[in-house]
Amino acid sequence: MQNRGVATDLDARPNWLQRVERDLVDRMAERHLARLGGARPGSRGVTFWWQLLAFLVVLPVHALTIAAALGGLVLLVRGDNWMVRGLGVALLLVAIGIRPQAPRRPPHVVLLTSADSPELFGLLRAVAGTNGAPMPHEVLIVDSFNAFAFHAGWRRRRILGLGAPLWVAASPQARVALIGHELGHFAHGDLTHSRWVGSAEETLFHWLDIAGGMRNVVYGGVDFVQTYLMAPLRALIMAYLIVIAWINAPARQRQEYLADLDAARAGGSDGALALLDVLLSEPRVETAMTRAAVSPDRPDMWAMVSADMAALSQEDVLRRRSAPPMQASRIDDSHPATPLRIRLLASRPAESAAVVMDAEMQAAVDAELGPALNLAAKQAGQLIRYQR
Repeated sequence: MQNRGVATDLDARPNWLQRVERDLVDRMAERHLARLGGARPGSRGVTFWWQLLAFLVVLPVHALTIAAALGGLVLLVRGDNWMVRGLGVALLLVAIGIRPQAPRRPPHVVLLTSADSPELFGLLRAVAGTNGAPMPHEVLIVDSFNAFAFHAGWRRRRILGLGAPLWVAASPQARVALIGHELGHFAHGDLTHSRWVGSAEETLFHWLDIAGGMRNVVYGGVDFVQTYLMAPLRALIMAYLIVIAWINAPARQRQEYLADLDAARAGGSDGALALLDVLLSEPRVETAMTRAAVSPDRPDMWAMVSADMAALSQEDVLRRRSAPPMQASRIDDSHPATPLRIRLLASRPAESAAVVMDAEMQAAVDAELGPALNLAAKQAGQLIRYQR
């Protein structure tokens, strides 16, 4: 899955490899930040040479499947004995097993379309008009503190994911900025948005699952095969994925910054900064959700989240903003730290909101999303209680 989420890891302690990676990524992010701090840049961030390099790097992934399929057909058709033809069948089965994979929809609470949610899609249409982004085909409501935009399936349907905790914790204009940011990913794209590279990356994740072997089975010998014999193959696949991620890192960082500028254009600079402050407050949101889930009285989870966010002091906001990039929240280790994204918005002239979510619009969208948000709260509460 091409995750373009905004989930954070504020309190996670990075290991030495993550620290090295983050240091290199943050150096690169600083250079992008310096370039984007002036006049609004164009959206093109992937050059021909980066595209060519990515094409060549993932070529063996597709070539292996094609070679297995063609080799199997040749042996099956031209084989002169049953052993050769059996080998041909085996190669065809291998080709089927390792065939290119298309990104699938992630687990979700509710799937919404324009027919189900005309008010929400009206808001999406207004925000999409601010940056020329194509409209999503579907909106997924998930129960995690997250948001994402990606293409699913071979038809490349545009999927927008909205995490219920993040949506509830955000102010009205921060919600507009959130939509502007995620739709901005559709407008700008990166290397993994292409069919060739994106399907290869998804295929490698599929291979990684295969290399993981069967789990929780009766035969203890399988654990030995999975743990030791398959370890070199898993390491090779993971290294391959890391190479693809590093090739895509400059485009992905630039895309993230451009999406932040789209967020400011749609929801205003104040709305975009408020959104990033919410991302920095993920631990506070998760604490409120946990209190609501484990309380014997079962209070309204989203009411508790909203109350805790309303009580957030400006001093706490500024403290989280000033955290060193290495220790601050980020989408993942290949993306700029959230304080760097805040610096980008703060360094540019303030923008007024192109889309204003007034009380009437907020009420209409909230009424439409109410059942989905309630179901998300129920599922999140069940998961929290199960994990405890």
